[in-house]
Amino acid sequence: MFPTALTRASNGHVRRILIVALATLLMFTALAVVPGAPLALAGDDEAVPQPADGFTQLAAKPDVTKNKDLGDSCGLDMVLVVDSSGSVGGSEANVKSAFNALLDGLIGTGSRAGVVDFNTNSTVPISSYTDITDATVNQSGGAFKTYIDAYSAGGWTNWQGALKDVRTTFSSPELLVIITDGNPNTTDTSTAGGAGDAALYEAMDEANLIKAGITHILAVGVGSVNENRLKDITDGSSSLVAAPTSANIKQLDVTTSSFGNLEEAMRQLASALCDGSVTVTKRVDGDVASGWSFAALPTADTVDPSNGLTDSNGEVTFSWRLIDPTSTQVTITETLQPGFVFDRYECSDGTKGSTLTTAALAVNQGKNIACTFYNDSVDPDIEVLKEADGWNAAGAKAGSIVDYKFTVTNTGT
Repeated sequence: MFPTALTRASNGHVRRILIVALATLLMFTALAVVPGAPLALAGDDEAVPQPADGFTQLAAKPDVTKNKDLGDSCGLDMVLVVDSSGSVGGSEANVKSAFNALLDGLIGTGSRAGVVDFNTNSTVPISSYTDITDATVNQSGGAFKTYIDAYSAGGWTNWQGALKDVRTTFSSPELLVIITDGNPNTTDTSTAGGAGDAALYEAMDEANLIKAGITHILAVGVGSVNENRLKDITDGSSSLVAAPTSANIKQLDVTTSSFGNLEEAMRQLASALCDGSVTVTKRVDGDVASGWSFAALPTADTVDPSNGLTDSNGEVTFSWRLIDPTSTQVTITETLQPGFVFDRYECSDGTKGSTLTTAALAVNQGKNIACTFYNDSVDPDIEVLKEADGWNAAGAKAGSIVDYKFTVTNTGT
């Protein structure tokens, strides 16, 4: 019947019928795509599919909330967020030894920690701040030992769920350390492995909520993880990416490692958080200078190293493992090189002077003192005096030989 009606209609009437029929057909087609699912449009007419609930709009990438600097770096309440997704498989032993190295380095410092573990889903094995002691880390039945002994890997990578668990479980952590080897590919509300960029964006939303408080986020990337995604949950394009040191730990956002070096990286992190240290910067004629020798002499504990040369940045750092006592006095001495004169030293604690050895500096647990030593190069300047040796003007004749004496004096400063 429908073709017959079309042949009897005017041309204009035919066009109207075709438009109505086409619109009706498209409406029924759209409703049939996912029965009972909402239809959200990206733009005016393009639906973007997401595995969780049919067609949902993919949100724009969130802005990054600034990552706050750490206040004190030792004796903190922190949360350790540990990736146990399938890509860790085969490297579980590296993760276990790294976890233990970090906690062993914090024993006796007054630090406390909780633990969140994540793969496809997130769990909270240690849901309250727990003292980091030998009993909790190394003894049978200790909270941290129980967790890490049972650690295993498998599943997808859900940053969003892990960060949400931190936000909803722990009150005002000062430091959040997330250790991950994979890019996020699922969330609490998406089909595992199918979230795409949405997995990152939802994780960024959770990270932003956490950073709105007092928390500093430090991301530890292992293996082939995308460094830019770690920046997205820390401090964006402003992120400081480096190995952890006492000098940078309060601003450090991202550090990276291989699985083979992860244990040492975590040992360095513990030292950076709680060791006392002095960082010396050498400047000659205003410019940083490498290859200058300095020595450190503390009144308590041992110093690592006891002496050292400034690097290409003109720096050398001396550090102490301060457990008992938790402070020490230290002096720093420069070895003066020939051709230079010493000017002064200035330290961040207000200590200053004009001698090659500093006054005693008070170094506390988790405290870094920065000192700059200034030297000037000696300006080269000589005076040459030429004198005739035994010359008698009255008896001098043309063609006679005259001996001369030269005296050279260094008058440079």
